[in-house]
Amino acid sequence: MIVSNDFFYLLVLKGKYFLQALTSLKLNHLIKTIPKIYESPTIMNTPDNTFVLFGARGNLSRIKLIPGLFRLDQAGRLADKMVILSIGRQEISHQDWLEEIKGMLDAKFPKGYDQTVFKRFIARNHYHCNLPDDPNAFQHLRELLSDSVTFPQNMAFFLSLRPEDFSSTVNQLAEAGLANEATAPRGD
Repeated sequence: MIVSNDFFYLLVLKGKYFLQALTSLKLNHLIKTIPKIYESPTIMNTPDNTFVLFGARGNLSRIKLIPGLFRLDQAGRLADKMVILSIGRQEISHQDWLEEIKGMLDAKFPKGYDQTVFKRFIARNHYHCNLPDDPNAFQHLRELLSDSVTFPQNMAFFLSLRPEDFSSTVNQLAEAGLANEATAPRGD
């Protein structure tokens, strides 16, 4: 099934979600559109899911997406067993990534935020480096995502990337079998 508006396509492949931003983005409209996507009862009521965020260390993710996901968690809008796998092009440790998330939230919410929600939110978060010069990067990602104990097999892929990187990323996801219902990790 395809759900679309001016800026997003959400392809639902029997429990698999794929989110692709189009190249002609208007940032303000994008930010207004994101909450509508998360209001979808299918996504929010799915008990176990993995949200894979490409471009996690980019400006949009730092300023809007990660803090927005935190706000959704704070509002009780994320599934209890939702996992967030952030994908970036730089190698950093898990602990360094969690500290970066804290820095993003500290900058966004200078008056503070609920520490109980923060502990829950930070526990959801993982980081994976997809090196741009590694020809096997997406196979490594597939291997990581096939761990159904850590990563629920109901997945959404969000591309917070430069427009010129969208098609190659989608193609590499497909080549690795991550965008194909028949070959993607399922864990059923």
